[in-house]
Amino acid sequence: MTANTQIQTAEQCFEQGVAEHQQGLISQAEAAYRKAIELDPAHAAALNNLGVLLEGRGESNQAEALYRAALSSNPTYADALNNLGLLLAASGRAADAEAVYAHAIDNHFADSTTYRQCGNLLASIGLLDTAEASLRHALTLGGDPYPTLLDLSSVLARQQRPAEAAQRLLEALARRPASPVAHARLGALLQSMQRLDEAEAHLRESLRIEPNQPETLCDLAALFQNTGRHADAEACLHQAASLAPGHLRAHGSLGNLYLAAARYAEAEASFRRALAIDASSVEALNNLARVLESTHRSKEAEENYRRVLEIDPSRVPTQLNLSMSMLRDGRFEEAWPLYESRYAESSFWGDEAALRVKPQLPAQEWQGESLKDRSLLVWPEQGYGDSLQFARYFPLLKAKGLKQLTVVCPRALVSLFERIEGVDTCLPLEDARDLPKHDFWCFTMSVPLQMGTTLANVPASVPYLTASAERIAHWEARVPEAPLNVGLVWAGDPRPQLNSAHETDQRRSLHARAFLPLLNTPGVRFVSLQKGASTQPQIDELPPAVRPLDLMHEVESFADTAAIITQLDLIITVDTSVAHLAAAMGKPVWMLSRYDGCWRWLNDRDDSPWYPTMRLFRQVRPGDWDEVIGRVQKALTERADAAPVQAAVQTKRKGPSKSGASGKKKS
Repeated sequence: MTANTQIQTAEQCFEQGVAEHQQGLISQAEAAYRKAIELDPAHAAALNNLGVLLEGRGESNQAEALYRAALSSNPTYADALNNLGLLLAASGRAADAEAVYAHAIDNHFADSTTYRQCGNLLASIGLLDTAEASLRHALTLGGDPYPTLLDLSSVLARQQRPAEAAQRLLEALARRPASPVAHARLGALLQSMQRLDEAEAHLRESLRIEPNQPETLCDLAALFQNTGRHADAEACLHQAASLAPGHLRAHGSLGNLYLAAARYAEAEASFRRALAIDASSVEALNNLARVLESTHRSKEAEENYRRVLEIDPSRVPTQLNLSMSMLRDGRFEEAWPLYESRYAESSFWGDEAALRVKPQLPAQEWQGESLKDRSLLVWPEQGYGDSLQFARYFPLLKAKGLKQLTVVCPRALVSLFERIEGVDTCLPLEDARDLPKHDFWCFTMSVPLQMGTTLANVPASVPYLTASAERIAHWEARVPEAPLNVGLVWAGDPRPQLNSAHETDQRRSLHARAFLPLLNTPGVRFVSLQKGASTQPQIDELPPAVRPLDLMHEVESFADTAAIITQLDLIITVDTSVAHLAAAMGKPVWMLSRYDGCWRWLNDRDDSPWYPTMRLFRQVRPGDWDEVIGRVQKALTERADAAPVQAAVQTKRKGPSKSGASGKKKS
C-alpha cells in the first residue's frame, strides 16, 4: 500500500465520520475518526472532530489532548485552536485559554473567530477594555460580523456605554433583521435606558419571530410591571413558566409581582417553586423570607435570611432585611450594627442606588468616639419621616459635650430643625456645598447605634419639635373653632421613579374617598394636612358638604404644617411624615398602618415606644382598609361624644404655651 493510498483512505474515513457525526450517529462517527487517525496520526481535522465528540460527552481531558495533537500537526488550524481555548475557558483555566489565544495572535495566524473568542474570554474575567479591543479587531478580519457585534454590544453595556451597545445591536440587525436574539437584547438594553416604547417594540418583534422564548417573556413582563400593566406582566410570566417549568427567573418574577401586590399566598407558592428548581437561589430564599416577614411569620423569615447569608455572607439586601426584621422584633442591640449595611457597596440596589451612596464630607465618620469639645455634622438620609423621627437625638448629641452641632436637612425642614435645642447650625441639603471642616460626621439613622439605643431606653420625650409663635399666630385664625378639630392625611409620596418605594406607597396610601365614613362624624371639624400633586386634589372628589378645610396650598414648609397642627386636637394619618411631625410635637396621632407595616412600629402593638401620644390602627388583612376605617370611625365617634364642647373651645383658644411655641432662644 502506497503512502498516497494510505492518506486517501484516512480522508475517506474522516469524511465518513463527518457524515455520521452530522446525522447524530455518534458511535459510528467515533469509530470512523479513530480509524482515520490510525491511518494518519497527523490528520488534524480528524483529531479535532474526535475531540469535539469526546468533549460533548464530558471527556474533557481526552478532548484537550486531541485538540493539542491537532495543533501540533497544524499550528494554524483555527478550529482546533478555538475549540481548545473554549474548553480551557469552560474548565475554569482562563489563564491557559488566554495563552492559547495570545500565541495565535502573536504569531499572526488568528482569524476573526479567534479574536472573538479571545475577547469573550477576556470579558469573562473582567478585562473589558482589552476584550473590546479584541472584538473590534475581529470585525476587521472579515467573516460574518453578526456574532461579534452581539458580543461587542454586551461588553459595551457592561462598561456602562448603553448608547454604543445599542448601536452595535442595530448593526447586527441590519445584517440579520429577523434575529430574535438581537431584538431581545436590544429590547432589554433599551428598557434599561428607559426608552420603553422602543424596548417594547423590539421585545414584541423578538417574540413574533420566535414566540417560545421564556427569557424574552420575562423581559417583557418586567417592562409591563414597570409601566403599571400588572395583568399583562402576570400573563407573560405565566406563559414563560408554562413554556419552561424549570425557568427560575419566571417563577421568581411571578413571586416578586405577587409580593408587590400583597398577594402573599401566591408569592409564597411562586418562591417555593423557584426553590424547588434551585434550593440555593439566594434571590428566592431572600424573597420568600420577605413574604414570611410580611405575613407576620418572623421566626421563619429569619431562618431564611440566615440561610441566604450562609450561602453568601456579603449579600447586602439580605443583611438589611434581616436587620429590619430584628428591629421589628425590638431586638435593637443586634439590629443596629447590621442596619449599617444599607450603605455597603452593592450592585443589588437597582433604581435606589443613588440613595445608597455615602457623601464626601470634610470630616471623619463618627464611630462612637468621644464628642467632648468636638464638632459633629449630621447628614440626612431616606425620607422626611426618618429625619423627623431621629431629630430627637440632636439634644442628646449636644449633651455629650459637642462644641458645634451642625445639621444638614432638606430645605423644607430647616426652619423646624433650627429650633431644636442643641442645634448650632442648620443648613439646607440643597445648598450644602463647601461645608466647613468638622471633626466627625454621621448619618441621622446611624445615631441610634452610636448612642446605644435599646427598646428599653428609646428617647421618647416629646415635644422635641415645636412651631414658632409667629407662625402659630399666622395660622391660628385660619382654623375655625370646633368641638374637635382633626387633621387628615390619606396618602404618602408615590415616588414613581423608585419601584420599591412606589410599591410600598401603594400599600400604605388611600384615596380621600376612603375617609368618607369619618367625614360624617358629628361634632368634628376636619382639616386637611395632605400635600401632593396627585393626592391633594382628591378633596375635590368629595361631596362639598364634608370636604375638609384645605390650607395646604399656602404651606411652604414643615414649619407651617407644624403651626397648623398646634390648632388641632387629633391627627389621623397613614404612615407618612406628618405622623412623625405631629407625634414629635406631642399631639395625639392615630396612624393607619398597612398589614406589612414598617419596622419602626414593631410587631403586634397599638402603641409606639418612639411616640407616647401615638395609637396604631393596623390592617388585619392585607389591603383591607375598610375594616381599619370602621375601627377608626368608632373610636372617633367615642372621642367626639366624650369631649365637652366648652372644654374643647377653651383648650383651643388658650394660645401657644411655652413648650408649644418656643424653642431655644436666638440671639
